Amino acid sequence: MSELVVFKANELAVSRYDLTEHETKLILCCVALLNPTKENPTREDRTVTFTYQQYAQMMGLSLDNAYHRLNKATSELMTRTVEIIYPTGDIEKTIFQWVNFARFSRKNQSLELVFSEDILPYLFQLKKFIKYNLEHVKSFENKYSMRVYEWLLKEITQKKTHRANIEIGI
Repeated sequence: MSELVVFKANELAVSRYDLTEHETKLILCCVALLNPTKENPTREDRTVTFTYQQYAQMMGLSLDNAYHRLNKATSELMTRTVEIIYPTGDIEKTIFQWVNFARFSRKNQSLELVFSEDILPYLFQLKKFIKYNLEHVKSFENKYSMRVYEWLLKEITQKKTHRANIEIGI
């Protein structure tokens, strides 16, 4: 699972959302397990299932720590929304949930998450998107570093270059 790649539409990468570090990492793990080339994805295509052990390995955590993080992050994630702003056109913004179903299996020691239908255009059949190896962000220790990383990737991708000068003012 070390070759997991995250694919996200540019609009999703720069959208408005407020996730904790652990919620963000859970979403990224789930996104990396999707097949972004699927046409007309079904509920099965937008469903991700993994064991607590697999998550622990993906994130470099102990099994006990992985379960507790998954449990808390999943509960919170069920209430979180994404807001995509459209600077032009008739539609001002769209608001939707990341996921709309979660199931913890005691028997299989696993978590099943289903992405909402509204997020599908931002995860499947992408035209303008960012992609990166999950390994690159799993050691980030705050949600803002992951957001800045994605924003920078989007900027570099849009400019079709591998080098960019970016000024950040505080």
